[in-house]
Amino acid sequence: MERTWLPEAETRLTLLYCLRALGPVTGGQLERYLLTNGLVNYFDLRLNLSALVELGQVRSGEHPAGVLLMPTPEGLQALEAFTGRIPASRRETIDQTAAAWRDICRRELERPALEEKQADGTTRLRLLLVEAGRTLAELSLPWEGACPRARWQAAAPAVWRTLLQRLTGEEPGEDPAPESPEPGEDRVVLRRGDFTADLALGPLAERAKRRWPAEAEALERDIRETLKAEA
Repeated sequence: MERTWLPEAETRLTLLYCLRALGPVTGGQLERYLLTNGLVNYFDLRLNLSALVELGQVRSGEHPAGVLLMPTPEGLQALEAFTGRIPASRRETIDQTAAAWRDICRRELERPALEEKQADGTTRLRLLLVEAGRTLAELSLPWEGACPRARWQAAAPAVWRTLLQRLTGEEPGEDPAPESPEPGEDRVVLRRGDFTADLALGPLAERAKRRWPAEAEALERDIRETLKAEA
């Protein structure tokens, strides 16, 4: 395993090299990648990532799944000038692992499952389908047990097709989601007790609202059964 204590400059260049290789990722995704592959330890990550942001070499962007991190042109310029300071073995590790992790991170950003602790100690689960940075659907419900992140990423397209069929009465196509509505088109927020569906359905919103009272209970049951099923 590579050493994880690094000189400051080497740590920062390693972070920039990883961010360039992975594409935009959340802080949690970057941390998981670095620690899993033994590239940088936790404390050096936090200290030097903050410094890169302050130096203007890493910037952040809003995303429904969280704050995304990406190198700035200044950061890429510094990386190009000093890439050789990163040990060749460390660059090789990143080059060999980044593609698979980039796919994992992309799926996580398109289909995030987020836990939110409530004031009363309970947990709500937020399930999102995201396309081009826009939330097509967000389902929120009380949840007990481990967050089913991997299961949601696998099951999300099927859940979305079921949701569309129940709320619009139409057979969905092969794609997991319809074309994103243009800004300004209707969203619809539907509630049944503690179960909420926030949908970008555009012209289908009115139909979804009419069908929701009869379909909400079965839809929540379908989602729970899907997420608790064996992957």
